[in-house]
Amino acid sequence: MSAVSAIWRFDGRPVGDDIQRMTSALRMYGPDGSDAWSEGGVGLGHCRMNLVPEDRGDRQPRTGGDGTMVLSAAGRLDNRDELGRALGLESAAQKGMPDSELLLRVLEAWGEEGIPRLIGSFAFAYWDRRRHRLICARDALGEYGLHYYRSDSLFAVASMPKGLHSLPDIPKRIDELRIARALLLLPGRRGGLFSDIIPLEPGSVLTASSTGIEIRRYWDFPAAGSRDPGSEDAAVEQLRELLDKAVQCRFRAIGGIGSHLSSGMDSGIVTATAARLLAAEGQRLSAFTSVPREGYDARGLDGRPGDEGPGAAAVAAMYPNIDHHLVRPEERTPLEGLDMAVQTMDHPPVNPCNLMWGDEIARQARAKRITVMLTGQMGNMTVSYHGREHLPEMLRGGHIGRWLLEVFHVARNRPRGLRMAVGTSLLPLVPRQVWRAYDRRRKDMTDPFTYTALAPEFAREVDYRALAADANWNLDYQPWVDGHSMRIAVLERVDLSSFSAGYRAAFGVDHRDPTMDRRVVEFCLALPTRYFLHRGIEKRILKRLARDVLPARTIYPKERKGYQAVDWHESLTRCRDEIAEEIERLEASPLASRCLDLPKLKRLVDDWPTGGWHTHKVTQAYRLALLRGLAMGRFIRRMEGGNQ
Repeated sequence: MSAVSAIWRFDGRPVGDDIQRMTSALRMYGPDGSDAWSEGGVGLGHCRMNLVPEDRGDRQPRTGGDGTMVLSAAGRLDNRDELGRALGLESAAQKGMPDSELLLRVLEAWGEEGIPRLIGSFAFAYWDRRRHRLICARDALGEYGLHYYRSDSLFAVASMPKGLHSLPDIPKRIDELRIARALLLLPGRRGGLFSDIIPLEPGSVLTASSTGIEIRRYWDFPAAGSRDPGSEDAAVEQLRELLDKAVQCRFRAIGGIGSHLSSGMDSGIVTATAARLLAAEGQRLSAFTSVPREGYDARGLDGRPGDEGPGAAAVAAMYPNIDHHLVRPEERTPLEGLDMAVQTMDHPPVNPCNLMWGDEIARQARAKRITVMLTGQMGNMTVSYHGREHLPEMLRGGHIGRWLLEVFHVARNRPRGLRMAVGTSLLPLVPRQVWRAYDRRRKDMTDPFTYTALAPEFAREVDYRALAADANWNLDYQPWVDGHSMRIAVLERVDLSSFSAGYRAAFGVDHRDPTMDRRVVEFCLALPTRYFLHRGIEKRILKRLARDVLPARTIYPKERKGYQAVDWHESLTRCRDEIAEEIERLEASPLASRCLDLPKLKRLVDDWPTGGWHTHKVTQAYRLALLRGLAMGRFIRRMEGGNQ
């Protein structure tokens, strides 16, 4: 993985000690070697984690451009061959070349104009001695993080906030508005929770000079409908080729390859594609599935199956080179992983409940010397987008005949299809007040105070609805009329870089998501929506691609996808007393008491349910509001320096 850091003191004061402090603070993200470079008021640091074979020979910061450039880079370039050909490199010369050296050659050849050529997961900073500038960039989808701070006297940047907080100039203060945004899960590019520390936007280049900073986008999401393969057959083949490429390039690793395998299509298609490609190389794939404890047979929310083991096993059975592992919960609680998560992620985990099975899978993967875990986290917004917004899009566009035909097919293809098709078509188009009245009648619990621990008085002070409007997010969760905008908002909603960095630091396991590959994202978001919903079939192109790849029960399930960690409430109940003690500690924190509805959390502990755990009301109160509130509280206490 590695981690980068850089500092520039505008008065020219030597920064050798500063960059060493930053490097030391980031060492958990790069335990295999570290070094620093400084010259007068400028310094760059690097910490190395050996995840791909070329990392072993990497030494950074790296100097190039006849001594005019100094680079510190983290991450992985996935189009090495393409870049090598464009640079005129012989394949023998490129073999074994660290990604940082290849990146430096790109910058030497094309300068900042070479950055859009880069495909992969990366973040870097380089010092341009000739022009006296510090240039920083982050990959298109933001899989690697980069955070910066600027004052009148200095500019500093680091992979994680703790690298910046190692400097005495930068106070460790939490921003109240960002707490509200985080609890509401608002999308946008002003993430992070620390005052004065700003995450660089994905797909952006920052240029720092003595007079200020300039940020520009080098990549953005494609326009809706900007790519039309011309036929469904062509779309399926192009997606197959891109998915193969996205999976194949993520095999580059020191250690084995594993995958998260649920009963759904996203992890299924990633796992199946990986198994097929690895089999051609004579290699095996370890697939891990989270399942409930032995004997637990309750269904999850909305009656969803609680055990994804059988569905995942059906996928694994199709590929002889898959070693399938069922992971059952240990005697752990949701609170046990919070401190490590906060320490390694510099952010509270968004879904603390998932730490139990996610951490256990990572531990078992590490024990099997697996260093790469493939996921399909973003598949719902890319390869397996359902396409339902095609219905209101047609209606709004006046294509009544096409809309009627599609409604007919939806009604014919699924139970209660007519009701779903009409509701999906009309509800996005009704006035907001009409939607709110309709939603209150249905009691869908979209009031944010039912699923967050946000203190009502604090929420009103910060004007939480204005924060949501500023982020272009609908807190009433009225269905979207525009599928393209919806998918972009969701892709921007959660910054996965801190999650991935935390798992690399804690377990030495690198999570890589082919459904988040830039080429796959560009293709899927540029397609007209009709490729995803046609003749009443949702996720159409993926279902066609998966015909001979996944079992029929995965492509056309008879019931909804399984519910992960269905037995979450049992481990939560085991730590009820510990939760009560934690809330008492939070009451001693002025910031936690101001931002979090601690009286509500105390009531939840006092009124502990004896059943109904898989109803919306209880799930939102305990799995979402209580657990996320505790995670945010633990983060606040840790950053305030309270007892741990």
